[in-house]
Amino acid sequence: MGVIKRQGAKHSSVRVASVMLGAFSSLFIYPLDLSTYGTLVFLLSFASFLHYPLTLGFGQTMVKFFHEFELGVKKSSFFFTQSLIQICILVITCSLFYFLQDSILNVLDKLQFNVQIFKENELLVIFLVILVSFRTLWQGYAQTIKRIVVPEFLYNMLYKIGLPLLICLSAFRILGIYEVKWLFVLLIAIINLSLLIYFISLGRISLRLDFRKYTSKRVNRMGDFALFGMFTALGGQLAFKIDNIMIAPLIGVEENGIYSIMVFMASTLLIPMVSVDLISNPIISKAMAINNRQEVDKIYKKGSNIFGAIGILLFFLIWIHLPVYFNLSAETKAIEVGRSVFLLLGFSKLFDCFTSVNSAIIKFSKYFRFNLFTTLTLGGLNIWLNYELIPIFGIKGVAMATAISLALFNLVKLFFVWKVLGYQPFRKDTIGLVVLFLFCMVLNHFFSKLVDDFFLRLIINYLLLFFMLLLPIYLFNLAPDLKEMMNQVLNKTGLRKKN
Repeated sequence: MGVIKRQGAKHSSVRVASVMLGAFSSLFIYPLDLSTYGTLVFLLSFASFLHYPLTLGFGQTMVKFFHEFELGVKKSSFFFTQSLIQICILVITCSLFYFLQDSILNVLDKLQFNVQIFKENELLVIFLVILVSFRTLWQGYAQTIKRIVVPEFLYNMLYKIGLPLLICLSAFRILGIYEVKWLFVLLIAIINLSLLIYFISLGRISLRLDFRKYTSKRVNRMGDFALFGMFTALGGQLAFKIDNIMIAPLIGVEENGIYSIMVFMASTLLIPMVSVDLISNPIISKAMAINNRQEVDKIYKKGSNIFGAIGILLFFLIWIHLPVYFNLSAETKAIEVGRSVFLLLGFSKLFDCFTSVNSAIIKFSKYFRFNLFTTLTLGGLNIWLNYELIPIFGIKGVAMATAISLALFNLVKLFFVWKVLGYQPFRKDTIGLVVLFLFCMVLNHFFSKLVDDFFLRLIINYLLLFFMLLLPIYLFNLAPDLKEMMNQVLNKTGLRKKN
């Protein structure tokens, strides 16, 4: 757990810095050209969706099988060999996709999608698919060697700096949308190249091919895991990330830009969870393999507690500042609709935090196929809900569909892990965290109706955050790991004497 804490904390620091950059961009830059921003988000989301079937789920085998290939080896040939295999897969599948695109577009046209946006960007999407595929594969390698901080820094910082620059180039008419889209592809390519250079600099990669351990039995296991992982990931995309793909062709790219800003805000609640999840995956995989139930249970419960505690603090902090954001934003009227979008998505992300690493536990158990069933089922449900709710509620309907799907997904996984695998993430202090949060939200709603002055409401909300959330969590030790981190900060600043 010590490695998870150290790498997770460093990774979270990088994510927080990137969130600050993203928040600034969401406030002042992206609203300058919501159409271009919505287009670029659509392209990357569509490529992220396609890379799973076009790689046949191969990128997910890195974490699962790394220890079988490279246990005790100083230099890894697995990295280079896997990368070469993925190139071969992509050459075949992308060629097939290119020849089948007309048939695919005819189906989308019958489903009332605006197929023009797909036709205009077909080559761009293929390039992005290739780049996203290798980032997924190499991110798995970073997890296995427990070096997630620098890769995350390179990706987040370069992306969060490069994307706003591209939006400015478009907003101030320095470049057209065509040039900006290709520069966006170049940006992702530069990020990938930076990751590759970093991994090579570690001195752990052997630039030689080694197929000796690719026995027929192991290849069959890898293929089985990859294909089920592919369908599971596709289901996950359909269940939770189809929104950015559906909004652009069904409603418009500007609305996709607005929605994406709110998704970014809601996703900040998952920063600690994503950070710890990256480094804990290989640890959970190993613990499940040797049936170390105590280690799995500890990670599951501690994760739920600290993810939930930080999640409710971040939610309330963002919620009370949304009015400030709307007042300062370049396009206030255009994005005020996002308040209800954030509320819906935020609550679903919070539930995701409290249910902790249930996906990883299922994924690395012998029941990993269960993820396939749940994600595909809920993916279908999400698409149906989008078609039903978008005509009535617009982007609010998209948020409703995603929130419902994510909540149901986590409920099903929670019940399965509890009944079948014998793990559950909740402790007694979970009830205290939830009660405190709901009480603060009720008080926030009450004072928002009672107090008209904007700045006075903000001061009251700050007091609620400190006295009704942060202080009780600390004093009653509702989140021990969070309290430990807070004590470390207090010790370093001299506000608390070391014991």
